[in-house]
Amino acid sequence: MEKKIFVNRYSDNILFERIDPLKFRMSGFNSYGTRYIGNSHDSGISAVDPSGGPLISNKSYGVATNMGEFNTKWKYLDVESIDPDGDSINVILTCIYNKEIEWKTIKNPA
Repeated sequence: MEKKIFVNRYSDNILFERIDPLKFRMSGFNSYGTRYIGNSHDSGISAVDPSGGPLISNKSYGVATNMGEFNTKWKYLDVESIDPDGDSINVILTCIYNKEIEWKTIKNPA
């Protein structure tokens, strides 16, 4: 599916790869200096902050990151949850639509 590279302030290439209409894999960041911020109300990850950015957060952190910051095609997607991607340092971002849309947009997001 779609991919977008975000170059952070340390010139790291952070890859956002759309793996499902509502899911993205975030990879390419160094585990050194990456903060995983939890929410005291549950055991999930509220935010991930790689050294050099970008900070990705869900609503439990205060405000959900809008994926439109990385690709204008993704402007109606807000991060709902952040989960580890197996044993790697990568994370899976599950999103929700922040606007009513037609079903064909969800079915064929490209």
